[in-house]
Amino acid sequence: MTRIFVDDCKRDPARALRILLRYLPLSLCVREIMRLRALSENGSLEAPLLDVGCGDGLFWQAVGDAAQAGADRLDGLVGIDVNPHELGIASLRLQKEGGSFRRVDISGSSPDVEELGAGVYPTVIANCSLEHVRHIEKAFANVLRLQKQGGRFYLFLPAPGWTDTLGLKRILSRLHPRLGMLYGAMWDGFFQHHHLYPHYVWRHLLESSGYEVESLKGIGSPRANRLFARWAAPSFPAFIYKEVFKRYPSWYAPLKRLYVNLLEKGFLEEIRTGACVQDDPDHEDVVEYYIVCRKRA
Repeated sequence: MTRIFVDDCKRDPARALRILLRYLPLSLCVREIMRLRALSENGSLEAPLLDVGCGDGLFWQAVGDAAQAGADRLDGLVGIDVNPHELGIASLRLQKEGGSFRRVDISGSSPDVEELGAGVYPTVIANCSLEHVRHIEKAFANVLRLQKQGGRFYLFLPAPGWTDTLGLKRILSRLHPRLGMLYGAMWDGFFQHHHLYPHYVWRHLLESSGYEVESLKGIGSPRANRLFARWAAPSFPAFIYKEVFKRYPSWYAPLKRLYVNLLEKGFLEEIRTGACVQDDPDHEDVVEYYIVCRKRA
């Protein structure tokens, strides 16, 4: 049985964060490292593994396990996305390590979905990708078709009130509720969140699609949320830069690393201990959901 090891973030969060800081705005690094930490509790994941909405592959570049380093440490990883430019970057990053990538719309009915293979994947991951898909019911039906019987589906999804943790939104909300809601809607619109539901709605959608929800947790902490909020507005120009040049600017990577090393050691300790993962998805600090479910027989 081929397995992909995902526990390096648990053992050495600083290493994983250094990789993310080379490329991503710090605000996104905060979220990505928390997702990696949540996933690391599994130790390893059975392959072949399908990543729905894999983007540029940076998530998997940061996964790594020191004991599993080598040319085939991601053998069995299949990433799909609708953005050919992102797929090209993912292929350059990870093809030598065993990953393969192709352009597929998971909510479509094209032959591309069928060519991935019915009942093939014991593991499917959607890392904050399905909230961007307009036809979510088609996406779930296709994932179910591709998933091996009894296979596990791991999802990361934004909580509907994630913008409530932003300091500026709180200030604007005190001035007038509409101003606060307008600011929050700006971020959801920018990230193109078509689906923002409470966790019990996601549970219903998954169970009605043919899955049994095994675990549903929250991601977030006061320290992590403050760090994200502090860097959200400064990161906005980096998002615009990527829209134009198809990559995030790298010139300020040393500044990000210096900031974390000097001022945010407590955040790295939260990652190491797993304090950023909440058992209660209704916890006030939760900004994302981490859902694990299994395909029913």
